[in-house]
Amino acid sequence: MRKRWMVLICFVLLTILVGWFFTKNSGSKKASDRELEEENFLDSKKAIVYFSTTADQDTYGGGKSAAVFIDHRGKPMTYEMEGLELGSIGVKENEILLADKSRFYKISKGFERIERDDYQHTGDHIGFLESTAGFYAVFNSGYDKTNGGYRSDIYWEKDGHFEKGIIPFFIEASVLHQGSLYTLSSSEDEKSYQFKEVILGEKPIVKPMLEIEKEENSTTFGQLQTDGHHLYFIRQTGALTEMVKVNLQSKKYQFTKVATYANDEQTFYKQIPFSYKRCVFLYQDNLYFIDGFGDVYRISTETGNSEKAFSLVETSFEGSVEVFQQNGTLHVFSLEHENRRAKIAEYNLLSGKRQEELVLKDFPELNTFNTKMHLYDFVIINSEND
Repeated sequence: MRKRWMVLICFVLLTILVGWFFTKNSGSKKASDRELEEENFLDSKKAIVYFSTTADQDTYGGGKSAAVFIDHRGKPMTYEMEGLELGSIGVKENEILLADKSRFYKISKGFERIERDDYQHTGDHIGFLESTAGFYAVFNSGYDKTNGGYRSDIYWEKDGHFEKGIIPFFIEASVLHQGSLYTLSSSEDEKSYQFKEVILGEKPIVKPMLEIEKEENSTTFGQLQTDGHHLYFIRQTGALTEMVKVNLQSKKYQFTKVATYANDEQTFYKQIPFSYKRCVFLYQDNLYFIDGFGDVYRISTETGNSEKAFSLVETSFEGSVEVFQQNGTLHVFSLEHENRRAKIAEYNLLSGKRQEELVLKDFPELNTFNTKMHLYDFVIINSEND
């Protein structure tokens, strides 16, 4: 009996020792608040990737999220927070805003935790509000128990603190322009798209703009885009994917074909974009759209002409993939979950050429037996280590 106990104790000690060894020698480390407070913390960082559990995993407080900071050598550092499904990263020059279900985390020349007055279970996006020189964040907040119906909460930074407004409907896509949030939603009967202008304030002013007939089973991809004169968005109906262009002044609109796909269920699911937030963007008078096959479409905003500009070679889309466009370069983050191999590739938007690749070392294992985290956002902070 004594011998058995000795064997068991040795086995436990060996297990602890092996676990300690691999933790000690792993290139991936956790970031502390003190490290984020360092004035030059972001200077050596190239990118940030945001992972979180889903809202249902957070029902009993078990959710969590992680911002993985990646330096120019490909070395990751993880900062853990509470969960927020579809959470985002806000980036403006050398400032970062993160969010979880109950706080904002601002990183600039220092670090600040900002408590919010309510719980949010699902994010939408974070952007920058030029008029106040601060960030804003939109949340899909769910059913409004007080007033009934759906609500979307919006926070914006002003004079060093965050103010809050309630938008009384679900937002499918939106874009901020000159202090107004332009939103796209579906009517209650799902028969039309509704465009509205929301003027920010404690009680936001909602101005209806126009309605567009919605085809049965139509789906929108990505966020709204604007060049100041028009709104653009991508929609899919059956096998057809289209760009919709809306004139902000006249309210006239037009549809142009982007691509068609085989009309079968397997193709339908495969072509759905892997990047929920950033699959649509504007660059140099063209709207770009990236589908689930990794095909990058370039659509002229003037003529509506569409072409398949190039295709991403990160075809192992069984893992997680996110994209971020910056100054004509398309950055692609990809992660294979089984072996935790991760990399950031760069493509020239105009030529389609693959320019560089940064292989990430010892990417952290974020999933456990009880917790599964999903990739929700990816941004580039510094494309070069100046």
